[in-house]
Amino acid sequence: MPTSLPKILPLVQAIPTLLPLVGGKAANLGELVRAGFQVPDGFCITTAAYTQVATQAQVEPLVRELQTIPSQHSERLAAYAERLRQSLLAAPLPSDLAEAITAAYQAMGPSMPVMVRSSATAEDLAEATFAGQQDTFLNVIGAEALLDAVRRCWASLWTDRAVAYRLRQGVDQQTVALAVVVQRLVAAESAGVMFTANPISGARDETVIDSSPGLGEAVVSGQVTPDHFVVRKWRWGWRVTERRPGRREVVIQARLGGGTEHVETSARSQLPPLPDRAIRRLARLGAAIERHFGCPQDVEWAWANRQVFILQARPMTALPEPLPRLSQPVKMLSAMFAEMFPIRPYPLDQTSWVPAISAGTVEPMFKLLGIKVPSIATFFVVEDGVVVRFSGKITARPTLALLGAPARILWMAIRYDPRRWPDDPQVAMAQARIRDLEAINPKALSWERALGVVNEALALPLALAGDPREHYLPRAAIAAGLLRLALWLLGRGHLFGVLFSSGVEC
Repeated sequence: MPTSLPKILPLVQAIPTLLPLVGGKAANLGELVRAGFQVPDGFCITTAAYTQVATQAQVEPLVRELQTIPSQHSERLAAYAERLRQSLLAAPLPSDLAEAITAAYQAMGPSMPVMVRSSATAEDLAEATFAGQQDTFLNVIGAEALLDAVRRCWASLWTDRAVAYRLRQGVDQQTVALAVVVQRLVAAESAGVMFTANPISGARDETVIDSSPGLGEAVVSGQVTPDHFVVRKWRWGWRVTERRPGRREVVIQARLGGGTEHVETSARSQLPPLPDRAIRRLARLGAAIERHFGCPQDVEWAWANRQVFILQARPMTALPEPLPRLSQPVKMLSAMFAEMFPIRPYPLDQTSWVPAISAGTVEPMFKLLGIKVPSIATFFVVEDGVVVRFSGKITARPTLALLGAPARILWMAIRYDPRRWPDDPQVAMAQARIRDLEAINPKALSWERALGVVNEALALPLALAGDPREHYLPRAAIAAGLLRLALWLLGRGHLFGVLFSSGVEC
């Protein structure tokens, strides 16, 4: 690389077209700075500086030999990687480079605590996941400590882990170089990572935040089970839909004089969790970062002095396709369908109780809501009269009657008290008719009369479950809604299922 290339660049000047010079992390941070996001101040030591030192350390012949070693020769690969690493650690920094790094550091402020992070040319790209393969140094204080951390950061390009990883990814070892990002250390009260799409379900309307008190290294490096939040955008703002406390196995904090320390068990339990206002602000920032880059992002962040600092943003890789979002009527229908059909119906079911239940129970209940649903029989794929599989097509279509549904439901809730449904004349008549049909001796019936009895039996679900359910369900549903609201106001929403099913909390 020509020596005329700059060795030091402010982060704001690390543009994507300079990727071979500044690396993926610096290019992304520079883009965030230019977009107006709050990123800690800093500068980039470019790959031109690394190349100058690597040339002085004569690493190129070692890299060429390393490239020829088969991947199965792990011990030999590790030995060559260690020789490369030690060569860079032993190489003195050219005086002009050391002076430039020191000047850039001192311009940030006297004895400023900084973090020193790698920015590899194959890192933080949409098609690669090389982030985290090189070392990071936190709470570096003083020019001498900074120069040492930069040298160690360069050397981490050639750890056996990094070499083996690039080998598995098919990266030419002779093409890699390392830039270094130096930024002001944020004394984080909480820090962690945020995914602007759910990395498990693929849901694009969910933001997942992992947080832990102290510096974010505990979360990023996997040393801690973090507090876990799932946030979803609603019409009136962001709402936490899932909240799972972490274990706080370790809290990493900056140590006076430089470096980091692990907080004792007795002290870490007293550290406050990430406040809800920070969670909502993170979600808003995540959405803005995603809009800027045009794809879901994996974001590192820190919360300090009631402010959110963005430490990194990179495209999410291997994100699954989201499951289709079902409308509420379709969700209701799907749940009902799964309960009624734990196994596939037999041919006799298809021609007897399935259409009876559909016309006598399911369709009237949704009609009350102003929603038209098809016959249950259409949910199956049938071959030669035998159900072979579920069609996967559960459709529900709103009608104009949907507009009058609230008034209709309220009127029925006032008129029909579910506590009195056993005394309903229609139910009593249906039960009496069932007893009459059960008393009939089928052997004494003619063929025509036997078919008539079957048809009468198939009409009974409408009398027993159709009209009564349509009449008495509204008040029961309103009561269930009020119970859910009361529990939510009391902060005990998780008890709704237990109380609604008459269960006992363990």
